[in-house]
Amino acid sequence: MATCILCRHSSKDIAPDGLCQECDLVHLETDLIYHMYESNAVEDWAREFVRELEAVFRRDRRAARFFEAANEVILVSLRGRFAGGVPIRELRTLRHRTSGDVSQIMAILETAKIAAVVGDRIVLGDLGKTFADLVPAGVPLTDESVRAPAEEMRGAICVALSKALIGAYEAGDDVGRPRNYVLLMKRLGRHVIREVDLPGPINATVPDDDFFECDPRQVVQVSIQQRERLLADLVGLGGGAPRIVASLRQRTGGHFEITLKDSVVAFLERVRERERERRRERARG
Repeated sequence: MATCILCRHSSKDIAPDGLCQECDLVHLETDLIYHMYESNAVEDWAREFVRELEAVFRRDRRAARFFEAANEVILVSLRGRFAGGVPIRELRTLRHRTSGDVSQIMAILETAKIAAVVGDRIVLGDLGKTFADLVPAGVPLTDESVRAPAEEMRGAICVALSKALIGAYEAGDDVGRPRNYVLLMKRLGRHVIREVDLPGPINATVPDDDFFECDPRQVVQVSIQQRERLLADLVGLGGGAPRIVASLRQRTGGHFEITLKDSVVAFLERVRERERERRRERARG
């Protein structure tokens, strides 16, 4: 059996590109959103779904440093204090790190098109500018009207960083995977795989087994405790607003029935549509 280059699960069904079926869907899901922001043609359903991802790096200690740096660079750039880019020494997330750490973080931010180092300063890349533009100008950042675009900005940062980190990891770089992101998108992709040949709308209800009670070899080396914390975050018991999950209903035997948010179902509909297109393209040769 071969081993998936992303989740490291061994299976006889690994594709020639080295990915299992679920991780192939992770790429599809990520690219679908990333290219919308890259082309500055983001549809409303994508904006709504991206907001559900805004905290996905929070409990991912190794990946969080990339998010914290990207988020700070964009926020400091929004303040407009520095012409020609932000000096590295002005960034709390970078100024006390080693030069090696800074280089690794900035390499990922540059690959993600969020920001790049120019001399002793950091300037926003094309996507960094797009993300910064999501926050309305002239409005206090504490205003309620800023909440949704700020969540979208943070979620879009997570997608862009995940694309860059996944690419680097699969290429053999020692940056680590965005494990919670990969786990979550694998589980959503699993639902698409189950529903890809079924008619009608995608079912909004999924068993909690899909997310938290699976074969541990298939959950990207995320411990049971980490999965429980992720579940708490998804249903709003981890200190923030509920994410991904609209409701959680207890079943017999200590299991739960998960109902996905409308924004998530709309996203999965688009992913299923694109996956069907890919299968038709492959069938045509």
